Amino acid sequence: MMMTPASARILTVEDEGIVAANLKATLQELGYEVVMNVRSGEQAIEKAGQLKPDLVLMDVMLDGQMDGIEATKYIESNYRIPVVYLTAYSDKEILERAKPTNSYGYIVKPFEERNLGVTLEMALYKSKYDNEMGDYRNLISAIIKGIPSVVVVCDSAGQVIYCNWEDPVAIGKSLKELLKVKIKGKGIEDLVSQAIEQNKLAYEGNASWMHPSGETPMEIYCTPMASKSEGPTKAILILNDISEREKGERESETKYSPLLEVKNLHAYHNIVFGELKEYLHEIESHGYVLLNQHFENLGEQGRNEIAALTKAIGRTMDFIKKQRLFSNDKS
Repeated sequence: MMMTPASARILTVEDEGIVAANLKATLQELGYEVVMNVRSGEQAIEKAGQLKPDLVLMDVMLDGQMDGIEATKYIESNYRIPVVYLTAYSDKEILERAKPTNSYGYIVKPFEERNLGVTLEMALYKSKYDNEMGDYRNLISAIIKGIPSVVVVCDSAGQVIYCNWEDPVAIGKSLKELLKVKIKGKGIEDLVSQAIEQNKLAYEGNASWMHPSGETPMEIYCTPMASKSEGPTKAILILNDISEREKGERESETKYSPLLEVKNLHAYHNIVFGELKEYLHEIESHGYVLLNQHFENLGEQGRNEIAALTKAIGRTMDFIKKQRLFSNDKS
């Protein structure tokens, strides 16, 4: 729902008294509440933190040591309050400096009342949407960080853009540098290329993660991520530690191998359990994609369905594990 002018509170930052007075009158005519006008970037930061306005209307050239662009950087980073620039300058250098601040609009003086109203209304709407999407992203990130799997998102060049490790140094590294994984003589980046080029899930069940504490057997799934305007440009890697599973399988095989006398049954179990395991992990991987890309569109019913699906997969995997006690499958 778009925030109406009557419900929006605006802090103006303007160092010319006459302009500030005219600006206040214009905003009030449009239905906005002007909580205060300040004259410097330092005051803008202080009052934005105290008053928590819905929007800051910021002149670029101000009194004091800090201009409007520097003040905007601080306000956006610390308060998540949208800022619209108001300035008499349309200089290219100023515009270039203003771009990295991700402001919600740029109004050049003298302005028309109608243009000011439209810009502010759109800025308030976009800010509300961005905040909601930010909350969804934080929720999804918390969910992903809570799962035992290692989850890494990388681009087609193999550069890491997200991972659920706490170490921020991982971001920006090459995938090959971050994950020293052996996959039957090929690199992990080959799995990413395969998923993106073929636009489908790539799976590798026999891999080893080489790290300082030793070598860990892994199961790896790589799912392509498509953008809205083009094909897959990124990929999600999910790595599961299967050392405990392999240990349990070896123990089960030793314990129950005397019971296995029918060789044809062994082969049958190998085929059936291997296929079931791959299908279930493919479903699980698509579930991760739903959470990562479409969480905000699922609604309560959709999220409940994913939860039920996850439980069903868990029960099925438990059943398969029990049945594999009677199989010599090593895959």
